[in-house]
Parts: sequence; C-alpha cells; structure tokens
Amino acid sequence: MTELLGLVALGFVTGIFSGYLGIGGAVIITPVLLEMLKARGISEDVRFHLVFGTTLLAIIGAVTSSTISYAKVKRVYWAAVPLTGAAAVALSLIGSRLAALSPGSYLKMFFVFFAAASALMLLIKPPAAKEEIPLHRLRLLGIGAIAGIVSAYIGVAGGIIMVPLFILWAGVPTEMAAGTSTAVGILTSLVGAAGYIINGWNVAGRPDGSWGFVMPAIALPILAGTLFGGPLGSRLNRKLGKKVFRYVFAAFLIIIGLKVFFS
Repeated sequence: MTELLGLVALGFVTGIFSGYLGIGGAVIITPVLLEMLKARGISEDVRFHLVFGTTLLAIIGAVTSSTISYAKVKRVYWAAVPLTGAAAVALSLIGSRLAALSPGSYLKMFFVFFAAASALMLLIKPPAAKEEIPLHRLRLLGIGAIAGIVSAYIGVAGGIIMVPLFILWAGVPTEMAAGTSTAVGILTSLVGAAGYIINGWNVAGRPDGSWGFVMPAIALPILAGTLFGGPLGSRLNRKLGKKVFRYVFAAFLIIIGLKVFFS
C-alpha cells in the first residue's frame, strides 16, 4: 500500500510539472523508477527499457489533462499539432525499435545529452513575438520528426525537445509552446508506449506481469496521480512570467540530467 500511494504521489507531482512546463514528466519519473527497479534487482540489460516504456504509458494522463486545461484558455496552437504530430508518430515507431536494440548505457547517455541540449536552447533569448503566428510547415515537420524518434528512444513525451524548438525555431509564442507540446505529447506517448510493448514482448529478463517493456502495475497508479496534478500545473504556468518559465525549465532539465548521469 505504501508503494502504491508513493506512485500516486509521484504522478501528482509529475502532473504539476507537466502542466507547468509543457512536458510529459518523464524526466521526473525516470530517475525514481530507475532506483526502484535497481532495488528490485532487475538487470541493467532491460532496466532502462522497462523504465522508459513504463514511463511512456504513465505520462499519457499528464499530457492529456494538461492539454485540456491549456485548450480552455486558448493556449494551444492547434495549427501546429497535425503536422508535428504526424511526423512525431511516424518517427516514434523507429525510435522505439532502436531503443529495443540498444544497450541500456546508450539510452542513459542519450537521455542526459538531450536534457542538457534542451536546457541550453532555452537559455537563448527567443525572437520577438509576432501578432500573427507563422505556420512554418517544414519546420514543424522537422520538430515532429526529431521529437518522435527521440521521445520513443528515451521514453519521454517529447516536451523537452518540442518546447525549445517551438519557441526558437517555429516562432510559437512562449505562452503557447507548453500547451502545443502537451497536445502533440498525447500522440507520441501513446505510440511510443505501444512500440515498447511490441518490441519487448519476447525479450528475456522481464519481470512477471509486464507487457513487453511496460510495467502496468507501476504505470497506472502514476497515471492516476497525473490526472489531478496536470490542471494545477497549467494554472501555475499562466500566473508566472515567460522569462521565469524558460529559466525554471532550463534549471529543471540540468538537474534531472545530472541525476540520471550519476545514477
């Protein structure tokens, strides 16, 4: 019971960060689950795969509840979602397959690299906002492709990649980047989780009760907690300034990257 309540609490905290930062929250869940599975004695050969697959299922609730909250206050740039989402879904299938073929150490270093790169991008001053948001179709497809393959590879919804690129490359206003990211994240997390289930189905060394590289007994309590935390985080996002948002997100990514690197 204690572990169950702990997972729900983890989901609640993850939901707050997801709603505030426009991410799925995988960067919060990942370090916790890595320690949990390590304590259970699960081999490193499959530990990272199980953590990333389980996390993708868990964050579906966070990105869904956050997107609904952002949509209510018109902070989702819906024109960008179909293009970015289509590219992300297509490439996420490749990402999950590559993850199944990669050693756990590769997944770990890739996760750390993208956390650091995204943090550095956010510290760059964004371009001045325009009255009309330009629809850069090729750029949005590019963002979706990058987010899709990387999100499935390292078990995230893609927000740590999409938010900086939406702001700096696609011209999406800072206040709309988080909501747009979570909307696309619904697609990437769904397809990514499915990929981890399929690609891990016949792999040896998985614990009992797992679906491929997904552990539903861990994922579902976290998912339940995120449903309550997500709306709270999105309200927090609306109350704090744009500069605060970028700096908090950058600091958050650096801390999590260091945590995983030294784990």
